[in-house]
Amino acid sequence: MFEEIGPAHQREQDLSEARTAFKNAENFRRGVIVLADAVIANDFKNDLDAAHKNLAECLRRVGDMEYELGDAEIGYGTLKESIGILRELRRRMPKESKLGVLSGTLVTWADLLNARSKAKEPEELLREDLEIRRAIMSNQHKNLDAKGDVAFVLQRLASCVFDQRRYAESLQLARERLQLRREFYSELPDAFSSERLVSALGSMSFYLLFERSPDTSLPARPDEVLQLAREALELDPSQSWIRTNQAHGLLFSGRYDEAVEVYTKYSQEKHGDKTLGHEMLEDFNLLRQAGIEGPDMLRIEALLKPREEAPGAD
Repeated sequence: MFEEIGPAHQREQDLSEARTAFKNAENFRRGVIVLADAVIANDFKNDLDAAHKNLAECLRRVGDMEYELGDAEIGYGTLKESIGILRELRRRMPKESKLGVLSGTLVTWADLLNARSKAKEPEELLREDLEIRRAIMSNQHKNLDAKGDVAFVLQRLASCVFDQRRYAESLQLARERLQLRREFYSELPDAFSSERLVSALGSMSFYLLFERSPDTSLPARPDEVLQLAREALELDPSQSWIRTNQAHGLLFSGRYDEAVEVYTKYSQEKHGDKTLGHEMLEDFNLLRQAGIEGPDMLRIEALLKPREEAPGAD
């Protein structure tokens, strides 16, 4: 009951009551373990492993709640305890039912730490999670959800290593993710799998921009950047954020006039709380950090900056 009340209070933004409900649930789960540990071993109604798994899941929610309330130290310790319980269960009983909960907790913790600019720990957690998800996928060859779970972790890990400017690794991870999303879509071409494939295509086209040609300061494969962006937009033209990759692909392919048309047409569209023009300019900053510099980048910046600085622009 407490585990149902906590999320309800969260939805109502009553975080204090949510914390109380989650802590009550934690205390209940700890009590179940004490009781389960005391019963005779052949009493099938009391499953000590299940009790530990439920406690770990409860601690994940508590830790997430503590981070949301701003108490990172308690949140960190709670999530660490949760993962410790699940790792021990995995060591003793490597059942897939235990692996799924461990994976969810690893991702939660990695995301929370990543949001606080702690690069090393999130990467380690995500790599452990990836190992788990690959193990599940290898045992469930026909399970599309298992492929989707691996692709999900690959997305997170690619973003994590990209933020550390390890561009080749992020590209490799993005390529593997895209392959899984293509396989998923070919077997089940519905709206959900199409949406995920579009996201993977867009990410892949973006990461490709940071693969530098060995002989120049330009992206090595702008034509592939453009091809992937167009494939994504054919599936879903409403994903205007991919227009930035399309414009970059045109620019670095030497098709300046076509690139200008895309840059100017979409620069004022919103992407979250920013405009695409802002994102385009930010991409140029990121590209320069990677040693990418094209002769026409300054011309595009001169074109976009007045639009971004105009009255009413964000």
